[in-house]
Amino acid sequence: MSSFYKQGSNRNQQLLFPPSIDDYIDEDNSVRAIEAYVEILNLKKLQFTDTRKSDRADGQKAYSPKLLLKIYIYGYLNKIRSSRALEKECKRNLELIWLTQDLKPSYHTIADFRKNNPKALKQVFKEFILLCKNINLIGNGLKAVDGAFLRANASKNQLLMKSTIKKDLLKIEQEIEDYLQALEYADKETQSSNIIKKLPKDLRKLKYQQEELSSNLKLLEDMDKTQYNKTDPDASLMRKPSHNLMAYNSQIVVDEKFKFIVATDISSQGSDLKQLHHMAQLTKENLNIDTLEIVADTGYDSAKEIKKCIDENIIPIVARAKKQQPNKDKYSRDKFIYNREDDCYICPNNQQLTRSKIVRVKL
Repeated sequence: MSSFYKQGSNRNQQLLFPPSIDDYIDEDNSVRAIEAYVEILNLKKLQFTDTRKSDRADGQKAYSPKLLLKIYIYGYLNKIRSSRALEKECKRNLELIWLTQDLKPSYHTIADFRKNNPKALKQVFKEFILLCKNINLIGNGLKAVDGAFLRANASKNQLLMKSTIKKDLLKIEQEIEDYLQALEYADKETQSSNIIKKLPKDLRKLKYQQEELSSNLKLLEDMDKTQYNKTDPDASLMRKPSHNLMAYNSQIVVDEKFKFIVATDISSQGSDLKQLHHMAQLTKENLNIDTLEIVADTGYDSAKEIKKCIDENIIPIVARAKKQQPNKDKYSRDKFIYNREDDCYICPNNQQLTRSKIVRVKL
């Protein structure tokens, strides 16, 4: 199978200047761990997409999925998310030159690999968690879950919100109606069809806006959504105390032993209320365990989510949220009975309310 893929330079090839690439990489460098880990993986079993377009031996050879996975993991560990930035690093970064054996895939190849293998990459994450567990880097103790907003590369100007569209539609419909009534009043003898043919430019603009809003409203109703961003359909408008932003709600579960991340997911909901059970169940699947003890802050205080966890051998430890209780000491006016004989009111506790005298003084 190796004949189908490009072969890199020999790392141990002695050169006059400089020495071999392998001499530049320390024995404890993280790229050696990436190399060793990826080489033991069965990418076919993990269902990675084959980068070859055909089985023919002639023509331009494809890059191996293992090579692209190594680049992906290196970028993840070093916070290099951009495929263009990874392409640049493959040409100048000694660690990546060692890891790729001096091969330089384009940013388009790197981006396609990530786009075509989302499920396989999640499975690699799960396999790595199990490896860490087997070598006692992940314990059997408490797990903690929390969420954070990740800003999306999408503008709020491209956001469609059902409530806003309905308000704008009502406003435009009223403006059109007022305009038509004004034209009808100005020339009562003209037929309505003739009026429409002679609509001014600003009224035609209102008609166009009305059609566009109606189309956007139908789109939201067909998708059964209250909001939709044209640039990034997965992003949602999320609210912070100081401002609103287009973002994702990133959920992370961490192990208490060495603070390793054992589960992660992305939600389009702007709160954590419905995430406790899902993240706890995902943690159980990743660690291949039957019981779990998980801790969360007040954002996860949901009775339904806690009940789901308990039913599936998950022990949730959630901080109680301070919820405002209605003031039971206040009563509405109809709860008081007027006593005409004594000219007073009787309160719900069957007590007579005394009249207070107010003295008004003119200054």
